[in-house]
Amino acid sequence: MWNQPPKVGETRQSRAHAEPAPAQKSLLPPHAPWTRGARRGLRGEAGRGACDYWRQAAEFKVSSPGTPMPNPITTSVTETLRAPLADAFAAASGCDIPSIFQAHGRIPGVIKVDEHHGPWGAVGEKRLLTLSDGSTVREELVSFAPNEEYSYRVSGFTGPFAALVSEGRGVWHFTIEGPATTRIDWTYSFTPKSFLTEPAVWFIVKALWPGYMRKALARLKSQTEKAANAS
Repeated sequence: MWNQPPKVGETRQSRAHAEPAPAQKSLLPPHAPWTRGARRGLRGEAGRGACDYWRQAAEFKVSSPGTPMPNPITTSVTETLRAPLADAFAAASGCDIPSIFQAHGRIPGVIKVDEHHGPWGAVGEKRLLTLSDGSTVREELVSFAPNEEYSYRVSGFTGPFAALVSEGRGVWHFTIEGPATTRIDWTYSFTPKSFLTEPAVWFIVKALWPGYMRKALARLKSQTEKAANAS
């Protein structure tokens, strides 16, 4: 109607008051699983910022060449191990990956490791992980400071993540908390492929990923403390 010429005796100003402006369509799919989850509501950290986030996400524009890409979305968990710093670092950097990183809820676990076997030890080492949903992902060690910190880049996603994220980053930081006690801070971040995939990635990282990380650290804690008590 807005493209039709005005009628006889009708001014554009009077016509503007008589006709509603065309509705703007949301860029968010109305039936996507992450929007359904947001409407049901989330608890804790995810729930507190959810409403504001979804309102902001609806205003995102499709990215074009030269448009800044989304920032990484980050989450962190912490665990304290009753083990000396060197033992905790060695256990984390050289753990049996499939036994620690198991499936949790909708997050798949690692069932197979190829290419690099054994502990992380040198920047540039790569390993190919096969996940329980049949997808694969590659990790590359990008920094390594013994008994302090190591980090790795995650790329080459197949399966559902391939359409959502461009890369991920994991950082493990180790701190002495007391006699034979070590604190591990594990931070994970994912960079969405575009502003259109950012809401889905935000939901996964903030609502689903922390539980997966906490379970993995709990298994690492159990294995490390059992080994320390046995020695």
